[in-house]
Amino acid sequence: MNALRLYHDLRARGVILQVQGELLKVNAPAGALKEIDRAALKEFKPKFLEFLSRSHEEPQQAPKRESVARWAGPGLIRIRDPFTGEWHEWRADKCLPGIVSEADRLRKGGAA
Repeated sequence: MNALRLYHDLRARGVILQVQGELLKVNAPAGALKEIDRAALKEFKPKFLEFLSRSHEEPQQAPKRESVARWAGPGLIRIRDPFTGEWHEWRADKCLPGIVSEADRLRKGGAA
């Protein structure tokens, strides 16, 4: 799992991540977090702090969308992690519908 996937997965489950100084505040519905999520939050805490702090420092500007999804081949989508800039390949049938739609839009010549 990477930081971007964890972030989106947690948000889909109603989890809110906030920065308070050097702390990462996690507000989650009861039962939403599993032990594996807590371990991943600890692992990716520095990335979350950096990303969320950066977004918070520039409230006058809309946050820039940094993740990009592109088709990498038959049935494969490459997703750029906005936290690290790394590209990761995923089977299209394992991606959220919005990711597949973005890859389709970019294949048709839409803006990134």
